[in-house]
Amino acid sequence: MDNKEKPTEADQADNEWCNGTNMLHKDRCHNNQLVSNKARFGGYVIESLVIFCATLPSLNIGYAIGFSSPAARDFEVYETQLKLTTEQTTWFGSLLVLFAIAGSIACGLFMDKFGRKLSILLQLLIYTSGWISLSVSGSCLPLFVGRCLTGFAMGASFTVIPVYLVEIGPSFIRGSMGTLFNLVLAVGILVPYALGFHFRWRGLSYIGVILGSTSFLLCLWIPESPSWLVKKGRRERARKSLRFLQGRRKSRKEISNEVDTISESVSHHETGMHLRDALEPSFCKPLLILIFLNVFQHLSGVNVIIFYAHSIFRMANFQNESVPSLLVSGIQVFALFVPLALMDRLGRRKLAFISGIGATLCNAAMGVCFMKMENDLSATVRDNITSYNASGSAIDEVMSDPPVAAWLTLVSALLFIVFFAFGLGPIPFVVLAELMPLKTRGVGGGIVSATNWLMCFLVVKCFPSFVDLIHIYGVFWLLSGLSATYVVFCWWCLPETMGRSRDELEHLFDRRHEVVAKKQNLKDDESTSLTTV
Repeated sequence: MDNKEKPTEADQADNEWCNGTNMLHKDRCHNNQLVSNKARFGGYVIESLVIFCATLPSLNIGYAIGFSSPAARDFEVYETQLKLTTEQTTWFGSLLVLFAIAGSIACGLFMDKFGRKLSILLQLLIYTSGWISLSVSGSCLPLFVGRCLTGFAMGASFTVIPVYLVEIGPSFIRGSMGTLFNLVLAVGILVPYALGFHFRWRGLSYIGVILGSTSFLLCLWIPESPSWLVKKGRRERARKSLRFLQGRRKSRKEISNEVDTISESVSHHETGMHLRDALEPSFCKPLLILIFLNVFQHLSGVNVIIFYAHSIFRMANFQNESVPSLLVSGIQVFALFVPLALMDRLGRRKLAFISGIGATLCNAAMGVCFMKMENDLSATVRDNITSYNASGSAIDEVMSDPPVAAWLTLVSALLFIVFFAFGLGPIPFVVLAELMPLKTRGVGGGIVSATNWLMCFLVVKCFPSFVDLIHIYGVFWLLSGLSATYVVFCWWCLPETMGRSRDELEHLFDRRHEVVAKKQNLKDDESTSLTTV
């Protein structure tokens, strides 16, 4: 006889109730998981919007740079009220770069004392004021004043925007932040080139006012940098800033832990920079690396191609040099999408090598093409002068259609822009906030940004003189040698920063921290061996 009792109706009801409770619990867990995923997605949306607003000043930088070319054309051809001389037109372009140096130094000091957000808002106000002065100018004085103001704001943006983006961006896309800065800047250069076909310089100035004021209104919404707030001892405000950025995808405990991590990193250093800090290896070494990276960025010849594109392609016998110039500015935008995806996968060093080697080969190829064209032109003219009795038709025949070497020059220039976008362009901005310690980041960033603009000014100003001295092909061969030197420099001096934590980056060049870490490791090894015995 089976001793097992049959389940009663009450037991069956209890089982059904338990099963229903379990199903309800599973449904609740599933719903909580969905809410968590939605919150996490919403957190990334907030961060993405903040990053978008913070990169808008770099669009203004590119717009100010690109404005120079159509404005200079209008002053020479279409402008009747403002009759600028050639010397005044040259100063119109140079003042932008000269005052950018002052803006870089001033912003480096200002943003360490008053914060990143206030620095961004102030430079956008100055930038908008400059465009207003340009748009209403009826004489040379307000025209040059507006140019000085936009240049000052542009230099300030170069200092504060890369630092802010790296400090607020998630660590796994930290390298892409600097590339995004260059991408938006390249778009800004392209915009006035394209609009210049339909608007004169005053209309482009009105568009600059709209861009500057819109950027200012949007940047009112962004939070202050949590790293700067912790550095100033405002931990509660740092928590609020991180909660605004990451609160939907991180718990309060995770946010508090991140604030503690930033605080520990800052606590190893004093909160302000002193004169003795300038002699510390933790400041000198990264500063020298960043200075050389910015120097080689311009010695690669990028501004020779961008600022003198029309002249270069006119030397290459293109009848309409505007089309290849627009191609050069346009290809830079699309090329920057490559490092945006690869900067945090391949690393900084690999992209630096690829970029430097490519720039070396492209500059050498352009030098060969120009030498070939110059020799062919001289030979053709010399041979045809006798048959045409120096009537000038020989020169017209040679200039009527670009030779094959001219098209190879265009291809080499486009490839140079692509390789430049891989590493030479974005890497100095990416590693600025990674290599420079937090307490010296403002001063160091100002020095580096000022160096960047100084080299830009020297290269742009000296290019015509070097062409007269060593010919156009000699200039490109010189740039090729300098690009090769950049590859050697990166091989010996540029550390890989991809995947390193904030604490590791803070102590990357700190000898004292290395000694303390080694002693701690020795103690740990000794205690482990004693425990084993």
